[in-house]
Amino acid sequence: WWMPRHEAKLAEIKAHRDAGRNIDLVFMGDSITEGWERAGKAVFAEHFAKYNAVALGFGGDRTESLLWRLQHGEIDGMAPKAIVMLIGTNNTGERMEDPARTVAGIRANLEEIKKRQPQAKVLLLALLPRDEKPDGLMRQHNAKINALMPALADGKQVVFLDVGPSLTNPDGTLSKDILPDWLHLSPQGYEIWARRLDTALTPWLAQ
Repeated sequence: WWMPRHEAKLAEIKAHRDAGRNIDLVFMGDSITEGWERAGKAVFAEHFAKYNAVALGFGGDRTESLLWRLQHGEIDGMAPKAIVMLIGTNNTGERMEDPARTVAGIRANLEEIKKRQPQAKVLLLALLPRDEKPDGLMRQHNAKINALMPALADGKQVVFLDVGPSLTNPDGTLSKDILPDWLHLSPQGYEIWARRLDTALTPWLAQ
């Protein structure tokens, strides 16, 4: 399914180009980004369709699989104003990778984006909370990754944003209304996320 999806995404981008529509906004990531086409579909249409946005999210992707997609043309042939990147939680989920190594993988993706789309501003997202409770093993592991990520942002071309606090209860636990499986977002979760993204992205996209 993975390669056919990659080909389908290239075709989706080409269709925008053939119709003379400039893709101003791109989302890069894993199943949480892919969810903009599922649980988040209505929210995506409401908030981001006006930018001819595309969601390049592939379930299960880790930093190295996203890098392959970037290196094989997924964001070529467009000139977006903004790119939102959320990647790394599967590096934790699949192999509890050393946080510094995951962050090195995130950095490699950022460098590839900057090389291929030097005009685009990048919104680098902290990994979203997972595990029901704040002391959960994978939540703690992702927190170590998130602590290293601000150093990748210069505050100009690359801006770091942590939307995690907006998705958790005051005591740090997760609500099934927002993250039903303690990892993936519900429609309500996507709405909360979209509002936070709007605040960050609107100044860039209005230019």
